Amino acid sequence: MPKLLLSLLLGFAISTPSFASHIMGGVINVSVDSTGTATFELHVYRDVRGIPFGFTQVDLDVSSATTAFQASVPVSLVSTDTISDTPRVMERLIFSGSTSLPPAVDYTVSYVTPCCLSISILNMSNLGIGSTITTKFSYTSPNANNTVVYLNDPVGKFPKDSLWTYDFMPYDVDGDSIHWSLGATGYIQGYTFPPSNPVGTLSIDPHTGVLSWNPSQTGVYVVGIFAEEWDNSTGTLQSETYHELQLIVVDDTSQLMIAPPNNVTTTPSGPTADFLAGTTNTLEVGLTSSFTNANLSLQASGEPFLLPNSNASFSVQKFKKQDSLVGTFTWNPDASLKGAGPYRVNFRFRDGSFTYDYTVTVNINGVISLNEDLSSSFTLYPNPSKGNFHLQPGIALQGEKIEIQVFNLNGSQLHAQSFDCTSSELEVNLDLPEGVYLITLQSNQYVQCSKLIIE
Repeated sequence: MPKLLLSLLLGFAISTPSFASHIMGGVINVSVDSTGTATFELHVYRDVRGIPFGFTQVDLDVSSATTAFQASVPVSLVSTDTISDTPRVMERLIFSGSTSLPPAVDYTVSYVTPCCLSISILNMSNLGIGSTITTKFSYTSPNANNTVVYLNDPVGKFPKDSLWTYDFMPYDVDGDSIHWSLGATGYIQGYTFPPSNPVGTLSIDPHTGVLSWNPSQTGVYVVGIFAEEWDNSTGTLQSETYHELQLIVVDDTSQLMIAPPNNVTTTPSGPTADFLAGTTNTLEVGLTSSFTNANLSLQASGEPFLLPNSNASFSVQKFKKQDSLVGTFTWNPDASLKGAGPYRVNFRFRDGSFTYDYTVTVNINGVISLNEDLSSSFTLYPNPSKGNFHLQPGIALQGEKIEIQVFNLNGSQLHAQSFDCTSSELEVNLDLPEGVYLITLQSNQYVQCSKLIIE
């Protein structure tokens, strides 16, 4: 079973004004409880070049065509942070406030940002205006409603001539279905789709919200994204969130290498993994860079972390003599989750300049029992080691001819060795530098993979 390795060429070269700040988009999240109290959370994104936003409170316009209800709702600044993986450092401001609503069924909340969008934007006509951020939602007493929220920070930069993905990682606390689409009719004047290479036209998966793009031209672009929330029991539209995002395309000059999990299956809808309820399951990812001082980081997000009483966790190891990280997602799903889901887990790779998202869909297939055949696995010890270690093949591999292969995180095969598996333990001696490696054990019927650490 060949190992999938993505070699992603990264870098940037773009000039920007020394002192200017522009709106880079935003979104409004809404939560309405059973009494009609609506809480609004406004996110505003800016490129930061020395000019403060200047407002600690702004007003949202809330209206309903059903009852002619109209109100101006003040929201106050509650937090400010920066997302530093863009040429123009992205600042995020979050405002929050609440009001009481009559059960008018359909509402619209909107905010027009202060001036202005960047004059460098290439795919719109009127550049001297701000963004119009809008969310439509319904409220019928006593039914609460929560619009879609995004677990991942926005990404503002894409490399030219490289297929890239950004996963919003949507989550709806109500468990409603979400449908995604691209567009900006009525929101962005003179909007046109950003330029793409023939393979990799800007698109968004209608079911998952994963944004994919292989841009063909450097520059600054704006994208409009719609997320519709549909009630699973009634089939009615509960909300529509318009999320505006500015994307900067830059030249691709450096190298970042990603090792996705080995124990996933590639399907038309993306990578999938089958987990067993009642036992510990893991997904391991690797990240390395040709730059010795790269600011590497690994993060994981997704619904498994948000489930009640979930034991899902993500840990990251850094290796001292190799500029690389290994992340391990671990989850022992409760037996009650058998057949539920599927659940999406996103791995976010960063090098201090670019961000790349890789998402795995996890299916919970059943509960492990004594009758299930797990005899094709193998045990590796000691691990970490100095390069000398022992393998204990499972019972199903006894008497088989097996091959052991060792790869580095760049995907290069460093060692291959064949054995006639006639004993319960095999000894392997490797003369390799300190670092993280991937080891596969293959027979005619089985392929097993594991992580090997040499210290």
